[in-house]
Amino acid sequence: MRSQIRRALLLAATSLALAAGQVAAADDYPSRPVRIVVPYGAGTGLDVLTRALMIKVGEELKTTLTVENLAGSNGIIGTQGVARAPADGYTLLATTQSHYTSGLMYTNLPYDPFKFIPVARFGQAQLVVVSSPTASFATVQQLVAEAKKQPGKLSFASLGSGSSAHMAGALFNSLAGIDLMHVPYKEASQALTDTIRGEPSINFVAMPTAASQIKAGKLRALAVTGARRSGSLPDVPTVAESGVPDYDMVAWYALLAPEGTPPAVVQKLSAAVSKVTGTAEFRAMLARMGMDPMPDDAKEFAAKLPAEVARWRQVVSLTNAKVN
Repeated sequence: MRSQIRRALLLAATSLALAAGQVAAADDYPSRPVRIVVPYGAGTGLDVLTRALMIKVGEELKTTLTVENLAGSNGIIGTQGVARAPADGYTLLATTQSHYTSGLMYTNLPYDPFKFIPVARFGQAQLVVVSSPTASFATVQQLVAEAKKQPGKLSFASLGSGSSAHMAGALFNSLAGIDLMHVPYKEASQALTDTIRGEPSINFVAMPTAASQIKAGKLRALAVTGARRSGSLPDVPTVAESGVPDYDMVAWYALLAPEGTPPAVVQKLSAAVSKVTGTAEFRAMLARMGMDPMPDDAKEFAAKLPAEVARWRQVVSLTNAKVN
């Protein structure tokens, strides 16, 4: 009996010591620069927004937050690097919902995407469907008609299987009853360059990534992917308006921490991000980028995540998108 009591007391003391250590670590955090990994190339909507946000979050935390692009294998390389990093809050992942759709599609990921800790969501964006200005189609209706006449001839670009653009294209194929060929790329810039040349036929791109080329007339905007038109492109219809009923696809951006990161550190990070995303200045910046706010803190993000994952599981099932 005495030995059991001693063990219980020892366990309690150990738990208290660990908790105290975590609080102390949170009090001191951050004591050095924080590294934010974007697992895609430069120029994506995620990259552009993360860089702008982390300058302000760094000011709030009184440290430097450096953003590093670690692209490859549809985000797997960069995400794996974060998964293997010390769980101390000094290496974090900026990502999109493709982090979770990849987990539903890939059967051999070198990490468990569902074990990452939600820190905050900080924005969302419609994608815009773009093509070369010299393409044989000028509207979504014309694109669908041509694709039905020549199955498998037309194509769409993405940043890899499970990416936002892949899901957007696969859902488009399913709901429109067509068969556009999927062409994965490592870099968004190369995908856009090739789209301007006419191969692939179309590209599903975040607003900030394609805005300058659309304005310059190098890309033709066919439609936006959300449920309503974008304030940045008010004359461009939605995909649903363009003859593909029920189509609705929006990408969101979030910050995650490796499994085991102390809750107090996660909360401190979450509070800093939420403070910045709640400002009028940040919302105005989002509007200029053609994006919308999604200011979910760690608790709100975690609460909404199960429903999000269930929705994407339905999309993956609907599109038969699967990667071995």
